[in-house]
Amino acid sequence: MNYPNGKEIKQRIDTNRERLLSLIMSAGNEGVTNAQIDKQIKGKWSARLSELRQKGFDIITIADNEEKGMFRYVLRGTKDEDRLTPFEQLTKAIEQEPFGAVTAEELKKVLKENGLFISSIGNYRN
Repeated sequence: MNYPNGKEIKQRIDTNRERLLSLIMSAGNEGVTNAQIDKQIKGKWSARLSELRQKGFDIITIADNEEKGMFRYVLRGTKDEDRLTPFEQLTKAIEQEPFGAVTAEELKKVLKENGLFISSIGNYRN
């Protein structure tokens, strides 16, 4: 039986941590459930969640159905300037504009200059 070496284990941990962060960030304000994470990430993802929090990511846990063990994880922000969420990047860029406000055209420019884009989550219909 071949056991993974230390380098392989560290690489898998780093990859799972990045995958978890990506899942949580892409879920936006809706968050990602522990069931969804279980389907995407093998191993002890709760340890990776703790590591992300230690690195400065403000990830909150919301009980969806505590009796059934269902929780949702939402990224509210980060304390690290190098790892701002897209929303935080946009907010910071707009705050640097005169009077902290932008027109529609200026918003397009801010989005383009910062490599950001807007997408919708789900179907919103009135």
